[in-house]
Amino acid sequence: MTSTGHTVGVTFHLANPPAVSHFSVHGPRLKREDFEGVPEVVSAQKDLVLLRLALTFGPRIRSGTPGSPDRVLHDYFVYEARRGMASLKLIPVLYTYYKPMSICIVPSDDGEFLIAAFLCTNHVFEEDRCVFSFKTGKWSSCERLELKIPPEINYHDLPRPTDKVILLGGGEVGLVDLRRGIKICNVLDADPVFRLIPLPKAEFFHDNDNWDDSQLIRDVVVCDGFIQLVEIDRRFRQVLGVNDKKKSCKKMTSDFDKNTDIIYDSEVLHRNHARPELIPVPDGWKIRTCYRHKSWDYWLKGHVVDVDGSFDHVPELSDGGAGKYALRDLATAYPVLSVVPSEDVVYLTSKVKSDDTKAWMVALHLRSNTLEALGPYSASYFKRPKFLVCAFSEYLNTPPNQVPA
Repeated sequence: MTSTGHTVGVTFHLANPPAVSHFSVHGPRLKREDFEGVPEVVSAQKDLVLLRLALTFGPRIRSGTPGSPDRVLHDYFVYEARRGMASLKLIPVLYTYYKPMSICIVPSDDGEFLIAAFLCTNHVFEEDRCVFSFKTGKWSSCERLELKIPPEINYHDLPRPTDKVILLGGGEVGLVDLRRGIKICNVLDADPVFRLIPLPKAEFFHDNDNWDDSQLIRDVVVCDGFIQLVEIDRRFRQVLGVNDKKKSCKKMTSDFDKNTDIIYDSEVLHRNHARPELIPVPDGWKIRTCYRHKSWDYWLKGHVVDVDGSFDHVPELSDGGAGKYALRDLATAYPVLSVVPSEDVVYLTSKVKSDDTKAWMVALHLRSNTLEALGPYSASYFKRPKFLVCAFSEYLNTPPNQVPA
């Protein structure tokens, strides 16, 4: 039951990669428009999944910024997939005013689980850490954590926003800024502190300093005790055309070469300021990976795979009218590394156009430089997809497709 008193249920729709699993939230008195945004899975550990959702008519919380409007309160639920005894429990509200928060499920030393939350503060290099105990059903008091900054380190190289949260084992949690680095602390320590693991710089961020979607080109995971970084380096070529986001230009005789059979006088004489221009279109991409242990002070080279003309004839790309496109011609981004040890597979989202509502999940085997498979999925709700790789389905005894709660 939500904080507003509404009964909700969750159904998981599971699929084997590269097909995309998803879930749905439903209730007897709820409609799609009652939800504020799209519900999210924010963390998963073994048979536990942490969900976040908000209702448009739910309680409001103070923004924390003078003059800013109040915000809708998000509810957090823990789904436990015990065989034959699945449950969905509401986590108590942590705060009464809005703060950006990073949150995850953490295994504890006694075999139980905790929820660790990190709340942003007014200082860019400090976080308030709070821990929720499943045993007591309560949050601990918040504790201020500070990143100790050596004087020789450039201020601009220090992590700021958290793009994702990773677990490094033994209670250690990493707050990942995919552009700059990882802040690590042990939430089980009585007096935890942040320490820094820097990430190698990406040319993309150097050329696009104000870009705010780091997951477009990077991902970080922990696999078999090692931190792994993947990056996609996308190439583009310039072609003469008309930007679809602008008004179309006047019709020309060359349009008869395409799908035009008739040109009206109004299309020739119509006053329009749009002109053909050079437009960047995809022209292949390169995948790079590197890895390290948390105790090292260096990164090791992993794989470098260049996808140019290697996959010009992929049968799956004939689906949905994409047959005339080679893989290098698709808008490809959002790399996600598999967490299966020794698998060395990266999943990527590919579209004919970046704003299309249909996408393919591409599975690329890095060691053999082979395309594992393509799985189509609907991307209509996700302009910036956030994929979570986990082993949740292993703890279910129901067949794939639907797992209710």
